[in-house]
Amino acid sequence: MNLPIFEQWDKGAEAILRHDRTVEELDGKENMDKMIMLACLVFGILTSFFGIGIVLLVIAFVLRKNGGFRTKIRQQIAAANEELTQARYQHTDYLAEQVGAKLMIGQWAWFRTARKALLYSNERFIYLDADASLLVAYNKSDIKEVYRERVHTGSHTNASSNTFGGATAIGDTGLSIGGANTNTNSNTTDFYEWHFDVLTNYLPYPKVSLVLTDSPSVENMIGKAYAILKP
Repeated sequence: MNLPIFEQWDKGAEAILRHDRTVEELDGKENMDKMIMLACLVFGILTSFFGIGIVLLVIAFVLRKNGGFRTKIRQQIAAANEELTQARYQHTDYLAEQVGAKLMIGQWAWFRTARKALLYSNERFIYLDADASLLVAYNKSDIKEVYRERVHTGSHTNASSNTFGGATAIGDTGLSIGGANTNTNSNTTDFYEWHFDVLTNYLPYPKVSLVLTDSPSVENMIGKAYAILKP
């Protein structure tokens, strides 16, 4: 099949051009802010005995690395990068739909994770990796085994403690007897991901492996594919 890579896809080329222009413009603004900040800092120190020096130091403080202006620029760059990433995902969706329309038989379904997609039906399944420009089609009879597993990837614990107590004076001695109690609370969050593997007897590409985020919708999606593909 003659499928366009992201850079050759019309929407992909537009997204790259828009991203590059935006990032170039924002980088220019950030570099200008750095130069202005350094100039204000130097001249502010040299003229700190005068009112203008204080003003220049204030401007340098506002334009510092963690200041509001620089932070906003970095947020805009992050937004531009995210927009490009979403365009790449849309390209993967486009490829999956094109492949399915031409190669799948009967009723079929598909799902995507990042730039990888799996198309499947009772007759065959197709693995697509858009980043690697890889497309592999299998008949269902090629499948040896299908595995799905919810894998624990780590955990994070938040803990807090509160201490309270008091003391009792002993006569007029100036001494006190006291005690304290500490209550500790902790909350642990576990993290998981789904692994979905298909083993085949197709020697050029015998194994398809996908790693997906953990959510009820993903679990349901994998469950449907597992039920249809498992031999």
